[in-house]
Amino acid sequence: EVAQAIAEEVQVAVTPEEAGRLAGARTVNPDAHDFYLKGSYHWKKQTPEDLDTAQRYFELALEKDPSYAAAHEGLAWVWAVRQQLAITPPNEAGPKAKEAALQAIELDAGSAGAHAALALARTMTDWDWVGAEPEWQRALELDPNSADAQAFFGYFLAITGRIDEAIPYSERAIELDPFNALSHAFYAQVLHYDRRYDDAIAAARTALAMQPSMPVARLALQWVLFSKGMRDE
Repeated sequence: EVAQAIAEEVQVAVTPEEAGRLAGARTVNPDAHDFYLKGSYHWKKQTPEDLDTAQRYFELALEKDPSYAAAHEGLAWVWAVRQQLAITPPNEAGPKAKEAALQAIELDAGSAGAHAALALARTMTDWDWVGAEPEWQRALELDPNSADAQAFFGYFLAITGRIDEAIPYSERAIELDPFNALSHAFYAQVLHYDRRYDDAIAAARTALAMQPSMPVARLALQWVLFSKGMRDE
């Protein structure tokens, strides 16, 4: 209501899609939202223990409000990351990630995070890179300021061989959220693919300075050191 009132007062041009989103905004249970925020904090740390904690928070959010799309989205990230870190087998984690992402989109088609979660499932579970890219792009259309979407899309571009396109997304993710260890870890991986080994080492160590237990950062550093022939390190 506040956003709509401001738009009318300053006579800003509101697109039909934006108007629809303003008109369709639903009430959010504050307790559910609080649990969602706590769950989001933990899944980004990407340790097995943090993923378990994140799942509990997202499930608590859904107990408060079963139709809360963000909590379903959060569960999609949890299962997708568990697959990527080989905590849960792909044939178990993949379908759960995709089901939760599709549920989130069904509840809120305008959720950038839900589209990003579905994109990750298509990228890493289905290996459907053609089908994944539109979902990444949709996530960024809905929320260009999502550091997570920028970081993950940069990584997606890197693994599909489009390094030059990947770098700006990785750098933008860090611009948007400089204290996000996961963004720095993905940046290290993208720099590794670009054979900028010293820069990649610096990015990985930045991530590890923020979170010493970050698996993605440790793996990135390991790969870069191996590529440089620094096998003992």
